[in-house]
Amino acid sequence: MATVNDFLKYLYEMAPQKYAMPDDNTGLLCGSGQIKVTRVMVSLDITCPVIDEAHDLGVQLIISHHPIFFSLNRVNDESPQGKAALHLLNRNMSAICMHTNLDAAPGGLNDLLARKIGLLEPFVSPDKYGVPQISENGYPHGLIRTGLIDTPTPLPEFARAVKAALGTVGLRYLDCGVPAARVAVSSGSGGSTFECAVAAGCDTFITGDVKYHMYVDARTRGINLIDATHFATENIVVDLLLNRLQCNFPQVEFFAARSHKDFTTFI
Repeated sequence: MATVNDFLKYLYEMAPQKYAMPDDNTGLLCGSGQIKVTRVMVSLDITCPVIDEAHDLGVQLIISHHPIFFSLNRVNDESPQGKAALHLLNRNMSAICMHTNLDAAPGGLNDLLARKIGLLEPFVSPDKYGVPQISENGYPHGLIRTGLIDTPTPLPEFARAVKAALGTVGLRYLDCGVPAARVAVSSGSGGSTFECAVAAGCDTFITGDVKYHMYVDARTRGINLIDATHFATENIVVDLLLNRLQCNFPQVEFFAARSHKDFTTFI
């Protein structure tokens, strides 16, 4: 029977820890690696409602994208992160979190996001100097992907297609009057990779959590921006993990968290 450590080993093979940002927190963050696993829940975040849902289903392990905590000095019920950790421990459940390593890894979240919005291969991930980052197997990795779409498209039309592809309830965009053709994507809060998109000669940049000053900068440079929300650009990771895990652990039953969703409202 598979253990939590077996899942951890596989997930680090899929998204090696070396791809994680230096200040990130990944791996087995709560619970025991020796627990035998028959049921697993996958979620973007680990919250108390997700833990309750998992417990009701008899789950031993929750796998998430976002870390349950980054820098937790004490485990008590005075913070949401502490409450969640206590919730897990009191139910003898474990939590594995795969964050920026899964964003960056070949075949990971950014590759999936690029495919979802229709970027054609090859996907290139330049560093801040515009140089592609190449992994040992010759495939690009990093926190950004760039590529061409099949047909240059006016931005309002392209933005509607992105909204539909990601299933987001709404998005914001800046239309600089140029069609979307060479596009960069960076999942979650990827504003720090904007200069990489510029260096790669992209006319359109898609991420989440776009700040006001990036709109001003992008307008000056004539680059379209699409803020497709942090949640929508990353929640697709749930299906990615479920598909991979089900293939490699066929004896285990898997669930996608239903209690965790985008709670924001667009008016």
